[in-house]
Amino acid sequence: MQRVEIISNKSVEDDVTQALEEYVPDILYTKFPLVYGRGGNDRKLGNTTWPAAAMPDQVPEEIKEARLSQLMALQAGISRELNERRVGSECRVLVTGFNGMLYTGRSEMEAPDSDGSILFTAPRELTPGEFVRVRIVRADTYDLYGKLCEEEEA
Repeated sequence: MQRVEIISNKSVEDDVTQALEEYVPDILYTKFPLVYGRGGNDRKLGNTTWPAAAMPDQVPEEIKEARLSQLMALQAGISRELNERRVGSECRVLVTGFNGMLYTGRSEMEAPDSDGSILFTAPRELTPGEFVRVRIVRADTYDLYGKLCEEEEA
């Protein structure tokens, strides 16, 4: 897995995204907008108070919630479609734990704390931090399910 940070302004963001998608097929990436927090010029990632929140004629909460539900449903469909494309493939997985029945882990395509997990079975005991090869056998909206490859070559 390779992690690259690209810092750009809005005027070139679309060009950068288009170039990445053109030259790196099947790239997965996340955009984190830089925002300015209230009361200062310090850049911050994540939630903040936007000036628009204090403007008149706010969109009613029920409309906001309905729009969010529509977006989440759309994103769930996209996530499931991308996960289903991985069924039948093998990937190198970092073992992150065991929940009593299945091992949990992630490949280079899952970001910790924001993406789903790969849950899998193994005929032998595994240790968190170990890399193994897993064949993906089933997908749901956010998680993938698999089994340890017979001939693992992590």
